[in-house]
Amino acid sequence: MLDLAAMTTSLNWFRSLTVVIGLSALGCGVETSVVWLRAPPQQMAKKSPAMVDVYSSSPPARPHVDVAIIEVAELHDSAASVKELIDALKVAAAEQGCDAIHITGVVNKGPELFASEFSSDREGVVATCLVYTAEPDPSATRAVAAH
Repeated sequence: MLDLAAMTTSLNWFRSLTVVIGLSALGCGVETSVVWLRAPPQQMAKKSPAMVDVYSSSPPARPHVDVAIIEVAELHDSAASVKELIDALKVAAAEQGCDAIHITGVVNKGPELFASEFSSDREGVVATCLVYTAEPDPSATRAVAAH
């Protein structure tokens, strides 16, 4: 039986630490958490954030497996923009070896008692880490390129 807690602790603690250190070095005031849902169908390898596909309205049609939930959240009152939060998601997903992410929600703080001009209701963004299980369909790529 798959022990997800042991897998998260033993296989990915270093990657998660690397993501936090990397995002801190970029100056992003965010923290990242990864919750593993299941073992990936194949070995996942770290990649460039530019190689991570981003989906927002629906997951890709390409066959895939949901392997983890990734959340990035602002630290204190960093007031990160949505673009910064999505960029942080891509960095975290790339560190974990995700082929794509499907953004599933924005986490809001709710009303603040002492709001300032720098206050933001947004706290973080949540996405599903996807691993493709098949190569892309070349005919679908040609059809998109033709339009």
